[in-house]
Amino acid sequence: MNKNFDISCLITEIPELTAATEDLIYRIPDKDKCIKLVFFGKLTSNISSDLAVICGILPAFFKVIPLISFIPQPLGGNAAFGVEITKLTDPDTCVSYRENENNRYAVCENKTGRFLVLERIYADSSNSSFTDKCMAVFSKIQRIFIQEGFCAAEIVRQWNYIGHITDFEDGNQHYQVFNNARSEFYAQDYFNHGYPAATGISLPENCLIISLIALQPNTKTLIFPVDNHWQIPAYCYSDAVLVDGKSMRKKSTPKFERAKILMHDNSVDCFVSGTAAIRNEHSMCELDAVLQTRQTIENINFLIAEENLLLNNCKKTVDLHLNSIRVYIKYPKDYQAVKTVIDDAWPGLNAIYLLADICRPELLVEIEGTAS
Repeated sequence: MNKNFDISCLITEIPELTAATEDLIYRIPDKDKCIKLVFFGKLTSNISSDLAVICGILPAFFKVIPLISFIPQPLGGNAAFGVEITKLTDPDTCVSYRENENNRYAVCENKTGRFLVLERIYADSSNSSFTDKCMAVFSKIQRIFIQEGFCAAEIVRQWNYIGHITDFEDGNQHYQVFNNARSEFYAQDYFNHGYPAATGISLPENCLIISLIALQPNTKTLIFPVDNHWQIPAYCYSDAVLVDGKSMRKKSTPKFERAKILMHDNSVDCFVSGTAAIRNEHSMCELDAVLQTRQTIENINFLIAEENLLLNNCKKTVDLHLNSIRVYIKYPKDYQAVKTVIDDAWPGLNAIYLLADICRPELLVEIEGTAS
C-alpha cells in the first residue's frame, strides 16, 4: 500500500548531544523528503537549550529545515539519543512552512487533501498552574487553526506529552486536568469522523507539549476511526477509572480513538494510538511488564486485522502491516524483557524504546505506531 507519511527511527549510543545529533542526521536518507524530526534523549541542560543545540546543527545538512522538536525522554538500553523521522512519500505534495507567534508549522497539499502539521506547541515549566499550561497550549493551537482555516474536528493524530502525568497539583491529577482541557477544546466542533488517534505520555519536566496532524480531505478521501471491541472506547470510560480531583466538578474522559485511518485510492495511512494492556476499561497483568507487553501486542494485532477493520465499516480489503513503533517503558529494568517480546512478535520492525511514565500507575508498557 502507498501512504502519505513514512515514519522511521534511528538511535545512537553517542552520549554527547552535538556529536549524537550530527551522527543521527548524517544517517538520515533522502533528507529533502523530511517534514519533521522528533529527537529523544535525556536532558543535558533544559528543553529549550537542548533544542537550540540541535537546531544549530541542521543548516549544515538541510536546504529546507523540517519541523523540529526535542522530547526529554531517555532511551532504553545503551542508546543515548534517538530521532523519529517523518517523510512525505508523495512527490507531488506541495509543502509550505509558516509561523504564528513563533510557532513554526507546515501546510502540505496533495491528492489526499490539505494537511496541517504542528510540532512542539509548548507551555514551559514556569510557575503557572498545569491548568494554565493546558489552556495556553490549546489557545496557541486555536490561533494557528484560525489562521489556516482548520478546526479541532479535523485533527487525525495528536501526541500529548504531559509533564509528570500522574502527579497531582492542588489536589488534581495532571492527566485528568489535561483531559478536561482537551474536552473543552474539542467541544467547539462536531467530530463526524471520530476523535483523533492519540498518545498521552509523561515527561520528566513540568510542562506540556502537543504535536498533531490535521487533514481537510479531498472528496474521494475516506477518514474513519477504528475501534477494538476488546476495549471500551476511551471516551466512554466510566468514572471508576477516572481520577477524582479536589476541585473538579466533572471528570472528562480521554477523547481519542484506538486508531485512525486515512484512505485515498491505493494510499492508506493508519495511526495507531498509544495502546496498553487494557481490556474493557481495566488494566490487566498488573506489575508484570512481559505479560502487559504480550497483551498490548494482542490488542494492536487485533485492532489492525482485516477482521476488525470490517467490523469498523472499512469499505475496502486492506492488509495492514505495522511500519514503525514507539515503545514506552516505565522502568529501565524491564527494557530487555520488553524488547525481546516485541522482537519475537514483530521481527525486524523499526522501533524506538523510550523510558516514560504512563497514564495509569499500574501500567508499565505502552506502544503506538503507524501501519499501511
